[in-house]
Order: sequence, then structure tokens, then C-alpha cells
Amino acid sequence: MDALLSKLEQLFASDEVVADEDGVLAAAASAAPHPAWLLSFFGDRAGVRCAAALKDEAPLSLARELAAACNAAEKQPFRIARHVWSGRELTVVTAGVEGDPAGSYWAGVFDAPPPSDAELERSRPLWTACARLIREANAGRAQVDRLSARLRQLEAEHDTLRAAHTESISAAMSEQARRLEEERDRLAAEQQCAATKAASEAKTQFLANMSHEIRTPLTAILGFTELLRNGADDGDEAARHEYLENIYRSANHLLELINDVLDLSKIEAGRMQIERIACSPHEIIAGVISPMRVRAKEKGLKLSVVWPQGIPSQIETDPLRLKQLLINLVGNAVKFTNQGEVRLVCRLLEEGGRGRIAFDVIDTGVGIPAHKLEDIFDAFAQADSTVTRQFGGTGLGLAISRRIARALGGEITVRSELGKGSTFTAVVDVGPLDQATLMEPPSSDALVHESPKKSAPVMARPLRNARVLLVEDGVMNRKLITLILQKAGVEVVTAENGRDGYEVGRRGGFDAILMDMQMPIMDGYTATRKLRDEGIATPIIALTAHAMSGDEQKCRDAGCTAYLTKPVRSQVLLGTIASVVASAAPPVVAASDRAAGAAAAESREPTGGSEAGGDRGPIVSALATDDPDFREIVEEFILWLPETLGEIVVALEHGRFEDAARLAHTLKGTAGGAGFDVLTAPSKQLELAARSGDGEATAQALSRLRQLAERITLDAASDVSASDQSSRGNRDV
Repeated sequence: MDALLSKLEQLFASDEVVADEDGVLAAAASAAPHPAWLLSFFGDRAGVRCAAALKDEAPLSLARELAAACNAAEKQPFRIARHVWSGRELTVVTAGVEGDPAGSYWAGVFDAPPPSDAELERSRPLWTACARLIREANAGRAQVDRLSARLRQLEAEHDTLRAAHTESISAAMSEQARRLEEERDRLAAEQQCAATKAASEAKTQFLANMSHEIRTPLTAILGFTELLRNGADDGDEAARHEYLENIYRSANHLLELINDVLDLSKIEAGRMQIERIACSPHEIIAGVISPMRVRAKEKGLKLSVVWPQGIPSQIETDPLRLKQLLINLVGNAVKFTNQGEVRLVCRLLEEGGRGRIAFDVIDTGVGIPAHKLEDIFDAFAQADSTVTRQFGGTGLGLAISRRIARALGGEITVRSELGKGSTFTAVVDVGPLDQATLMEPPSSDALVHESPKKSAPVMARPLRNARVLLVEDGVMNRKLITLILQKAGVEVVTAENGRDGYEVGRRGGFDAILMDMQMPIMDGYTATRKLRDEGIATPIIALTAHAMSGDEQKCRDAGCTAYLTKPVRSQVLLGTIASVVASAAPPVVAASDRAAGAAAAESREPTGGSEAGGDRGPIVSALATDDPDFREIVEEFILWLPETLGEIVVALEHGRFEDAARLAHTLKGTAGGAGFDVLTAPSKQLELAARSGDGEATAQALSRLRQLAERITLDAASDVSASDQSSRGNRDV
């Protein structure tokens, strides 16, 4: 029975009239057999569900037609009706169940002759039983439909709840992400604020330290200068010499401070260029020890160098920066040691296939407190406030040294015991050492600034036998440099512009060429390139008033061998010429050549003035005017100055700013050469203002130059001044 109900439930699942493939209706009809049985079917109010043709000529579609015609699902549980189909009268018997809400029924269709009413009445229980079976099947199917609908509803609700849950989780996650983002932004803002505050405090502290460090030597310079102005030496040559020595030392200290600050700022800005070239460690150490030995002997200290494993024939590093690093460390050791010795121990290390050298600078000096060992590497930091007063210094050396060591692939560490001495260890990467030959180190006394092989040519070709071409458009500068060179025994040939210099230089016969880089007709850059293009290998030394970052490289790119900034100091000038004449090297374009000339290129000229009376007194030249030759240069400059200022005024009045800038540039270099450094800065300001077309700034700079020009005189006691030399020039100005 369960199987039969299950089968009937399946038949109720379709909305179409389904054939009785399994013979369920045929089996039911066989319980009341009659030869006129034509068709049997069942259904409900929704329509016929299944039909069985008991004879072949009866189509299944007839069941739907008869069900509609006989209204089989009406309230009467047992009904007999007649229906005409294809000219034949058919008898339709329908059996249902009282109170069935679905109206389930079972029907049979009889052809003629149909069963009698009495026969049908006798078989009524069978019809009723089948109708009930049909009702149960339909009810079961309805229950399945209800359960399926409920299941679908539950699934829909589940999907809704899951979507709502997912949306809730997503919203919660989004909210959490938003809060995290806000927290990150808040922390980033706090960090930025803290960094900005720290940078501001660092800048304030830096400026305060700079102010203090600059004012200290300036106080000495101004103070002793004031004493000399007021005749405090009372004509005592020894006292006067002492005052001048104090001024000179203070000026050098100020220059050292400026150079250190520039180095530090260059490193901090990431503009310090590090190169790796093959070089001799012996020559680097010799260049460090040679100048330090003089200071060590003055203090009665023993200065020695130890190579426990021997000296490599060559290493790969930046020789200039390594030398600067070691000079700082050894110089500090000598400075802070009053008795005993200073040793430089150079140890070879092998780490990960790379060669490294550890430079131990060991002294028996004052030592450093343990809690100050890291602070000393900060800018302007020293062990305590008495150090600067007792030993001097800028407090920048170790800060620069540590940064250089790191740039060279290493580090600086320190060990110290207060009152017993310190050991600074600088470890740097020097490339592979497996191919380098280890040489026996010389004695410390044999160390000189350069190796014997390099020193020999310098001694073989002194400047007295040199012939130099000077290409300079400034009359004063040309005369001053010529005088300096001639006094050193140099034969000098001059040219007034780049074109003439090129024509003279291409003929050859010179040991060196001094080339001003800013000249009319043809500048020094063009002249240098043309000489190099023709194969002229004579060393060319650039002379320029431009000392900004990149100016040196611009000169070297043009083919210059070395680089000097104006105003040129005589010792630096002669030393640079001697160096290039000795080396007789081709123009510097490779890394090794850049290292060779870097020491001269990095020299900074002191910016001083020769004012003899603050802002109102006479201004005198820094040249030794007791020498007739130098005095003549100064006299010519005093005559030339008002004429040049007059030309600048005329150029500006006619809107020729480029001409005014060119004249200001010439004035800047010429004034420094004549010993009037006080005119250099305002001349530069005038040049820059004129080039930018800034009328207000140009007028201010020109006004300052006019005020200074009125105070320039041959000497403090002389009545001959620039304003007296040419009344016409002053009227023009």
C-alpha cells in the first residue's frame, strides 16, 4: 500500500495528464471488470493528474474533456453521468470523498453498452475505496508540497539571515578597518608632529651652536683687530705679532668650522659622492701621519703606525674620504693627549669574501666618560663643556667621521677609560685582498706625505723652471697672479680672453695653464674643450669665483685638471701648480684623477675683509703694500674701481643687466685679488641680482658697493682713496 501511495503521490506531482505507465489504474479497473471499460483517470480540482486507456482508441486527452464536462470534483461523492463523444454516448462514473478540500476523485469511462446502474451501485464500495486512496495520495503530495514550500521558505530565511549576517560582519569589519585607519593616521600625524618638532628643536639647537661657535673666533678677531686699530701694541713688534697670530688662528678656526659644517650638510643631504678606486694604503697613511707628526712633536708625543700583517699593495676605496676620516681620528688623538703616545694600528680583516681594514687609533689622553661614548658622535657634542675651552675644536669631526665610515661600508666604535686614554676603531670595506701583495711596512719615521716614487718628480721639476700660461680677463687679477708666480721663479705668458688663450695654448710649450672660466669673447669652458679636442694634454687649472656645488665638476667635465676658487691664496695657487706640473697628468675625467685633485679642489678661501674701522673707518688692502709690486697693484685697483662702478651704473640705466652682471663678476674676482675681500660678497649679490633682473636687489647691492668704495684707501694713514682718485668716477657712481 505504501508503495502504491508513493506512486500515486508521484503522479499527482505533474500538472499534465500523465499516462499510467505502471498500470496502477488498470489494476484498479480490473477489480470491477467490464468489457465496456474505455478509460480510467483521477485528479482533483486542479485538473486530471493521470489517465489509463483501457482500449487503444481512447485518447488520454479525453480524460481532461470529460472531467471538465462532468464537473467531477463537485460535492457529490458518487455520481453517474452521460457524455457524447465522437457520436458515441459514454457513461462516466465519478467517486470522491466527502469533505475532501482538494476534491480528489477517481473516474471511469464506459462505452456502450455500459454497466447497469445496479452493477455500478454494487461496485460502489470499490469506487469509494479507490477514491479514498486517491485522496490520501493527494493529501500526502500536498503535505510534501507544504513541507517543500516551508523548506524553501526556511532556506530563503536562512539566505536572508546569512546575507544579513555577512553584511553585518562586513559592516563591522569596515568599521574596524576605518578605526584602524584613523588610528594609523593619528599615529602618523603624531609622529610627523614629533618629527617636525624634533627637527625644529634640532635646527634651533644647531643655529644656537653655530652662533656660539662662530661668535667665539669672531670675538677674538674683532677684539684683537680693535686693539691694533687703537694702537694697543704701543709700537711693540712682538705684541703686534702676537695679536696678528691670534687673529690668524681664530680665522683658521672659523674656516675649519665652515668647512666642517659644509661637509656635514653635504653628507646629511646625501650629496657626498663616494668612489671606489684602486689606491695605495701606504700613501693614504703617509698623508695622514706627515702633518700630524709636527703637532705630535710640538707636544712631545710619540706618533707611530703599526701594520701587524703587512701593508697591502693596493686597496679599493675612496682615498680622499678615508684620509679625511683618519686625519679626524688621529688629529683628535693628538689634540686630547698631553703626554705618552698615539698609535695607529692597521689590521687586515676577511669577512664574507670581502677585505676590510680596521684602523685602531690608540692614545694615552684624557679619556671619555662611559655615559658620553655615544654622545660624542653627535654634531657639536664633546665630552664636557670644558673640552672646547681647553682643547678647541668644532665638535663636528666625529659626527662627520662616523658618517664617512658608514659611507665607506664600515663603522666607528670607541672604547675609553677616563684619565687613561681612548681607542677609536674605524672599520672600512677595501674590496678583495686575495690578489693584493703584502709588503713590509716602513718605519714610522719613513712615512712622508707622499711615497718616494711620487715625490721624486716634484723635486726634479721645481716651479723655478716652469712656464705657465695665465688666461684672465681681469687686469688686477692678471697682474697679481703674474706677480705671485714671477716671485716663485715662474715664467708667465698672459692672455686676456678665452680666444687668445686658446690660440696661445694650442702652440704648446707650457707646463700648466691657469684658465679663468668666466671671460668675454670666449669663456674658459669653451677654450678648455677646444684645447682638449686638439689633443693638448697640458694641465689646466680652473680659476673661478663660482664656488657652489657642481661648479667644480662642471670645470672638470670641460677638461680641467684642477680647480681653484677666487680670491686665490698664493700658497694654494703655487702648491696646486707644483702638483699638476709634477704629475704632468692628462685632463681629469676618470675617478682616479678626481681623487688626485680633490684636496686642492676642496680648499676654501677665507672670506675676510681688510676693514680698519668697523663700518665707518678706512678699508685697506690685505696685500703687503710695503712691497712696491703689491702696492702698485693696490694703487691700480683703487683707480680702476670707480670707473668700473660707473660702467655698472650706465649699464643699469640702459637696462643692460647682463653687462652689469659681467662687470660685477669681474669686480668680485679682482677685488679679492687686490686684497679687498670686503667687496666680494656685495659684488656677488650685485651679479646675481643683475642676472635675475631684480631691480630693487640690484640697487641695494650697488648702494652697498658705493658705500664701501668711498672708504677704500691705500693705507689707513694715507689720504689717497678710491673716492679721491677719480672725482669723475664718483660722480658717475
